[in-house]
Amino acid sequence: MTEPNPIKTRDSRVSRLMERRAFIRYAMENDADCRAPGVLKDAGWMARLLNISCTGIGLLMRHRFQPGSPLEVELQTRAGERRRALRVKVTHATAEQADGHASWLIGCLLVKPLEAEELHALLKD
Repeated sequence: MTEPNPIKTRDSRVSRLMERRAFIRYAMENDADCRAPGVLKDAGWMARLLNISCTGIGLLMRHRFQPGSPLEVELQTRAGERRRALRVKVTHATAEQADGHASWLIGCLLVKPLEAEELHALLKD
């Protein structure tokens, strides 16, 4: 399910040219806990929530997941309190360099899209 950290980095200019989102993504800088569905809450991987929309999220993590992998992502407030759990399906995993470490940008599709009010509530924290 996971692979070791990548060695290569990607060219972010290429990804910006290929950007074709149907919903507005909002930048965020919150921590999140990720785990496979049905796994204990304390077993999983730390991630950084980079962006969110009504239909998806972008995570930065040290583990790679294959496209199609289901995950439960527990979002935290900026104060570190657990906020909300979301079920997602991984759509892509792209090698990144973050703070000098090899990482993965994990794009995820929400299993159940957020209503506008739910999204705005998450953006407040």
